[in-house]
Amino acid sequence: MRPIGSTKERLPIYNMTFNTLICQLKMDKHISDETKNKLIQAYTLLYYTGCRVSEIAKLDVSDIKNIIALKTLALNGQTKTKRPRTIHFTDRMIAIIKDFKLDNATKHGDYLFYQNGTNYPMDKKGLTKLLNNYLMAYLKTDLYTTHSFRAGYITRIVESTGNIRTACDMVGHRNVTTTLRYIATSKEQKLDALAKVFG
Repeated sequence: MRPIGSTKERLPIYNMTFNTLICQLKMDKHISDETKNKLIQAYTLLYYTGCRVSEIAKLDVSDIKNIIALKTLALNGQTKTKRPRTIHFTDRMIAIIKDFKLDNATKHGDYLFYQNGTNYPMDKKGLTKLLNNYLMAYLKTDLYTTHSFRAGYITRIVESTGNIRTACDMVGHRNVTTTLRYIATSKEQKLDALAKVFG
């Protein structure tokens, strides 16, 4: 049992792991194209936005069209902290999102992540379970979860900008203390730090 106040050990998802995941998913002949599209779209949005699953669960076709047109996604009160947040998208991210296959969504109430056979969105719990099951299947460890995308996103932002406040604002945390818990260090960074301190 985990100590109170601690978080489950997890690995962040970086570029190589993300690309491996998407490649394995695309090659998998054992799952339907419908499920494959949901997974690819969810993993892509989590990787490139640092969003929580609850923030993408109810996205629909009009949200994707707005992202492409405006290069932003406004999360107004739809976040865990109830604080509005705007997510910005680069041209590269837009090009990837333009490749989303939306045909099935338009047949199911326009929701990207719909409950099979209905016009209703999947709930957070159902979508999280689906995503985590396939993470485990493809990456062969329970150290990757949907939160690994958020940890990887935050770590990449901090490493590229050197500014924790920027990462905190981009992911909608109330304070930097929460953001700090997501920042991962690699074995190489730890060894480099030891070498600098102890020669």
